[in-house]
Amino acid sequence: MSAGQSMDILWSYFPFHYNNKKISKLLEKMQIGKLPQEEIPKQEISDPYITDPIRSNKLPIIQDKPFQSETYFPNDDSHHLISSNEHFYVHNHFPVPYFSSDEIHKLRIDLGTEKVIEIKLDDLKNSFTCYEQEIKLHCGNKPNQFGIALWKGVKLYDILKFSGLDTQSSTELNSLHLHAQGHDGFEISIPLNECFEKSALVAFEMNGKILPPDHGYPLRLIMTDSEGIKNVKWLYNIRLRKNDCDSPWQILKKPVTDNN
Repeated sequence: MSAGQSMDILWSYFPFHYNNKKISKLLEKMQIGKLPQEEIPKQEISDPYITDPIRSNKLPIIQDKPFQSETYFPNDDSHHLISSNEHFYVHNHFPVPYFSSDEIHKLRIDLGTEKVIEIKLDDLKNSFTCYEQEIKLHCGNKPNQFGIALWKGVKLYDILKFSGLDTQSSTELNSLHLHAQGHDGFEISIPLNECFEKSALVAFEMNGKILPPDHGYPLRLIMTDSEGIKNVKWLYNIRLRKNDCDSPWQILKKPVTDNN
């Protein structure tokens, strides 16, 4: 958004990152200078959050932009029950991607070979065996950013096998990382074996309904017993590589020292 100009406009949209030491460390390496206040040009930008979905007023809000909230629990007993879609916690890093009603959704699979395939959402639903799993998601150490939901989708294993992955080669599987990318630009990598061990799903339903916009429509990567950051929302691109990805979120998972 800033396109080589002042970063000030960004902090109004991403206040969560303003005092983050890890973010500061990353930006220090990219800094090209400081402008005197009188030389900073005025910037006008439309609100990128204007198309975000309407949310329940019962959600305990942590921050507005990007939207983050805790799960709304009607009572203490409900902590161990399935949370409704509208009361499930939200942790967004950017505005929620907006899709037109007639858009054809596809999942792109790149195994690191010359062949890249795309699978339409309708084909995922109708041409693969679908599974439902009751899975608890949680976000780091935030106390009430967790919730249980019933997720329906296709096993990642089945999708990659269909795409040509040699699932019998343990040597190959042990060396690969899955790079998962969402329509919002978020990307993270996970050891492929971990994805298989945790029965990763590419989900398209949550609690018997189409994924809500805040929870990843049209597709979301879902893994059992995993921190929320690995359950990539708005999933559209999967790549298999020998190394971790170099996205900011992957870097932020590593400890920051004075030397990095």
